Order: sequence, then structure tokens, then C-alpha cells
Amino acid sequence: MRQPTLLQHDRDDAARQAERTRIARELHDDLGGNLIAIKMALARLAARVPADQPGLAGQAGYIDELVDRTIETVHRISFGLRATALDLGLAGALLWQADEFARQTGIAVIRHCPDALTPEPAPEHADALFRIAQEALTNVAKHAHATQVTLTLEHDSGELTLAICDNGCGIDPAARTRPHAFGLRGMHERASALGGVLSLSPAPGGGTMLTVKTRLVPSVAPAQNKKQNE
Repeated sequence: MRQPTLLQHDRDDAARQAERTRIARELHDDLGGNLIAIKMALARLAARVPADQPGLAGQAGYIDELVDRTIETVHRISFGLRATALDLGLAGALLWQADEFARQTGIAVIRHCPDALTPEPAPEHADALFRIAQEALTNVAKHAHATQVTLTLEHDSGELTLAICDNGCGIDPAARTRPHAFGLRGMHERASALGGVLSLSPAPGGGTMLTVKTRLVPSVAPAQNKKQNE
């Protein structure tokens, strides 16, 4: 019986990776996108619950938490298989997310992002920044009553800056000092894990600007990994 050749092993590995990528893409793009759309629609419905119906408001809050947990699970499983949106690179993934956000919410997005970063950030750094952008855009859809968002990604002298600015109603100053408000705790923790800083400030002309500054930790190319292991 013929033993599989090295080339056949490589082809089998490539086929398995392609299948994992396909499944991850369906989870991330289709299921994840639908869950975010459900979360946004639920927020609009919850805002219409009469003040004299605390039971309904409580049920809406529970469903919102359940959707949040499901989104996190989908992200975890998808990233474990492969972070498909990030296959485009961080800049490409943010541009894709901006398009999805505009399509789902009807809120216009002005994008100031390069087509690609050179070098690309390390995968865990790219993922953290991408998740921060997702959470920030979800907050805009839920709370800001905005009609326009500006998403900016800049790379200068080894520092990455991600900024998301909306023209909405803004965040109460007291709320900005509470890291747990509006999902800020998780975003602060992600930024801190990168060695970066997340800040909130009033946007010019009204609204809110969220800014993350962190150093760019480049992704190590496979050839470099191989050389280091030799």
C-alpha cells in the first residue's frame, strides 16, 4: 500500500484549513452579523417599552445579555477556527466592518483607513482592535442616535491610532468615568492588554469620539518563525 507523500499531506492540510476557513467565515460573517443586527433591533424595541412595564424592560435586558453572550461565543469559536475578517488585514477588516455597519443600520460611515498596514499587527493585537471597533459601533447604533460615523485608522512612527467619532447625542460626562458603562469596561481591558490607552472625548460639533492608541507590534512572518526554530 502506497504511503501518502509529503505533497499529499500538504494538500490534505490545505483542504482542512480551507474547510475551517469556510466554517469560520459563515459563523463570523453570517451568524455574527445577524446577531449584531438582532441586538440593534432589540435596542430600538426596548427604547419603546413604556415606563410602567418594568417586566418587559427586564425581559428585554435579559435577551440583550443573552445575545451578547452568544456573540462572544461566536467570536471565540470563529477566532479559534480562523479570524476570517482579519484575513483581509486589520485595515481591510475595519473597512469590511464599516460596510456591514452601514448596511445594517443605515448610518453613514466616513472611512479614513489605509488599504493595508505595513507591517501588519500581530494577530492578537489586530483581533483586539477589531473587537473594540465592533463594540464601539454597536454602542453608536444602540445609544448615540447618530446619523454619521467617522472611522479612522492611522499608523505613525510605530504607533497605531484607532478613532471612532459619531455625530450623536454624546455620553453623559459621569458615564464616561464609569468603565463598566456602555461596554467600556471590556474595551478598556482590551486596550490595556495591548499596552495601549482608550479615551473618550466630546466630538467636534457634538457626539462622542473614542480613541485607542497603542504601539504596533508586527506580525512575525512564517519564514522568520522557521528561522528562529532552526
